[in-house]
Amino acid sequence: SRDILTARTAAKFASSSSSYERIPLDPYSVIKFGKKTVVTSCIFYTDTNINQTSLITGTSDGFIEIWDAESRYRKLRIDLDYQRKEELMCHDAGGNDDAPLPSVLAMAINPEGTILATGDSLGTIMIWNIQTGQTLVELDKVHSGAINCLDFSQDGSKILSGSQDGTSREFGLRTKRMLKEFRGHSSFINCCRYIVPSKNSKQNLLVATASADSTVRIWCGRSAEVKFTLNPLNSTGSNAVVSLSPTNNSNDGDLGKNIHTIIPLHTPANTILIIPRGPKAFLVTLNGLILKTFENESVMTDGNDPESKAKGDFVCGTVSPSNKWLYLTTDGGIFFCFDIGSGGVEKKIPDFGSETCGGKHGMEICAMVHHPLKGIIAAYSSSTAQKKGIVTVWK
Repeated sequence: SRDILTARTAAKFASSSSSYERIPLDPYSVIKFGKKTVVTSCIFYTDTNINQTSLITGTSDGFIEIWDAESRYRKLRIDLDYQRKEELMCHDAGGNDDAPLPSVLAMAINPEGTILATGDSLGTIMIWNIQTGQTLVELDKVHSGAINCLDFSQDGSKILSGSQDGTSREFGLRTKRMLKEFRGHSSFINCCRYIVPSKNSKQNLLVATASADSTVRIWCGRSAEVKFTLNPLNSTGSNAVVSLSPTNNSNDGDLGKNIHTIIPLHTPANTILIIPRGPKAFLVTLNGLILKTFENESVMTDGNDPESKAKGDFVCGTVSPSNKWLYLTTDGGIFFCFDIGSGGVEKKIPDFGSETCGGKHGMEICAMVHHPLKGIIAAYSSSTAQKKGIVTVWK
């Protein structure tokens, strides 16, 4: 299932003294890949058939692999017959045998944990049966640019995509057709999420998209009309809304700040985390009210230090399943753990970037993903300067 649990499940875990809220501070294991192959996406998923949470990786050569938790994620799951036979799930080059295989850039798991969606650098989305490795649906080149992000609808019948072509689109998995298009961003879409407001909210189904144009747009999930545009970096006071006009297609943001991540939270209800490439991340209501700011204090304290500014931007983030902890990593490789309730820094790992990249310095961490039940994070860099790509699992 998704890495964000329901509020009921999260409360159950949070009330017990378990490893659930443990902050991962030490490298646990390393997954190594072949020469000139780097990791370009990964996700945890829980297989209820074997009661195990596996890690799925996608790489720059088009392959998708599922790693066994019992081996600390170092070995492939050979209980999956297709992996035992080395018949891995893979994206192809669309019939061009001479072309390199596309990179697998995006992944999502349906709520039941049985179906995997993957998106590639050619704009194709593949839907897979995880247990058999078989292709269920192929949406061939449904975007004119690379697919950066995917999300399943709550009932698993639709897939939402975001692309470098600047659009987000919704596809029906039964009809294999586009149902809606969310158009209005002026640059790449980096993250797209369905948001189901709590029962007490007056909001209906929403879609949120984050873009390199420095804005987050909140859309009506039924009509695909934009409700408002957010840019907390360009806000006045506590209001992150910069536009309420459905027809406003202008860039209302700060062109220097790419918003790479949005994370809907169950606690506090009806809120999202907005993470730009900058020294601040924001907790914002679905109506655009900024509740909390999470700051890289080294940049804020040493504001006149050019070196501090140069390596102080948050480049990726994830949250613990109960929404207690927010984890952010800077372009300088410093890992921060924030308490979402207080906004304060709980822990910091200065050498997280180099430790994640096998001791190599200067490689930017591209993503972190959180285990759905335990204090475990997987992180990686997609830098082609690596001779061999790796994923480092922290615990």
